[in-house]
Amino acid sequence: MSNLQGRKGVAFPYPVGRLSAVLNCGNAITTLAHSFRNPLNTIRGAVTFIREEYPSDNNLQDFTGIIENEIDRLEMLISRLLASSLTVVRRYTDINGLLRGIEMAISLQASSRNIETSFEYNETPLVKIDAFQMEQAIRNIVNNAIEAMPHGGQLIVRTGIESDYVFIEIKDTGVGIHRCRTSPGGSPGNNGRGFGLFIARQILSIHGGRLTIKAGDDVGTTVRMFIPLKERGRNGRGKDGINR
Repeated sequence: MSNLQGRKGVAFPYPVGRLSAVLNCGNAITTLAHSFRNPLNTIRGAVTFIREEYPSDNNLQDFTGIIENEIDRLEMLISRLLASSLTVVRRYTDINGLLRGIEMAISLQASSRNIETSFEYNETPLVKIDAFQMEQAIRNIVNNAIEAMPHGGQLIVRTGIESDYVFIEIKDTGVGIHRCRTSPGGSPGNNGRGFGLFIARQILSIHGGRLTIKAGDDVGTTVRMFIPLKERGRNGRGKDGINR
């Protein structure tokens, strides 16, 4: 399978199939996963103390709640790594609901960088996906967009339906992908952004979906993530083997 091509000829920096090699690190992953658990437990303890110490501060309660949710996500990821499991557990999921959680989670990060965010939730049907993996894929793209705008800008996210797919469009006004997100030789770009795109593409591929990139010459990148309305395998075929 060929590398991903963006609409303006932006070659995706990783060949399909490298995910297994990247993630199959055996004992190194196990050691790393265990190493993360100790500081996470410390952070959770500190957050619990703050919540109990300032129960009347609503803003503080909201933001410590976000931190706790992120700790839960990291612990789930660690558990999956320790189990060496890439199993996809698909359930019918509301994409708009998934995005609303992400919108809340990134609000502080975006505000601290003077990034104006806009989320447009159009009507979409439920799709059968692994919600944990798909949220990881979306977050990778959103985080890329935020990292591309260190001095402020606009982040525009919208959902919709196109042909047989639900799509999520993520647009930023940051440094173009040519200058920022990839580096020569197929290695991750600054802060590993190319790797985040790679993981997102692989997750979509597992769900029978796809990812496209439209990059400005110097400013702005639009990424569209397509999730099939009907469940598909990695080859893009339905369970009866028919292309849709």
